[in-house]
Amino acid sequence: TSVSEPKNLGFMSRLGLWGYGTEHPMGFSQFLDGIKHLGTGAMELHAMHLKSVGAIVARTLSYEACEFALIEDVSDDSVRKIYNDAANLWIDLHSQLADRCEMLKKKNKIQEKIQATLAKPGGQGLLSE
Repeated sequence: TSVSEPKNLGFMSRLGLWGYGTEHPMGFSQFLDGIKHLGTGAMELHAMHLKSVGAIVARTLSYEACEFALIEDVSDDSVRKIYNDAANLWIDLHSQLADRCEMLKKKNKIQEKIQATLAKPGGQGLLSE
């Protein structure tokens, strides 16, 4: 993406991130040095800001030099209950949506049969001549 590396933003001068009246009045190189100095976290925050204001679409940032750990733990029973309640809600909504879609399919088939019947002679309640 355009924000996976700070240097990839160089062509986006119209974003107003550098130049006269900004925090980086000396231009793109000053902006680039600032982002590099602050590190990966600053670039990620910057990318999130640009996405939030609709300036760019960034699917992901580079995970180079990032460290993370997966922790499978729930802090307490109240958090577990909230999570399970939310999961059950989504399961229920998905089931209801599937049922509704099935009803709409059946309704559509009935409408098709009605239209086919109406298209036939005498299908509109009139006797054919």
